[in-house]
Amino acid sequence: MNNFLLNINPATGLIVWSSLSLISVLLVIGCIINIITSRFSNVAVKISWIAVVLMLPLLGALIYLLKAPATKLQA
Repeated sequence: MNNFLLNINPATGLIVWSSLSLISVLLVIGCIINIITSRFSNVAVKISWIAVVLMLPLLGALIYLLKAPATKLQA
């Protein structure tokens, strides 16, 4: 039986994992920049968002993108 998954070149897996890692790092960096440049009610909220994004890199960035707009101050 010719299984597609058994015929994948090992370099393909390296490319996929490298791409996912790069996307994750860029997402975290983007979130940190967004946190620093955004206005929050106080500095403690900003520091807590930075801590969440740094301690849980991918999950923290996704949580920030979903929940942070409700905590930001409107200009």
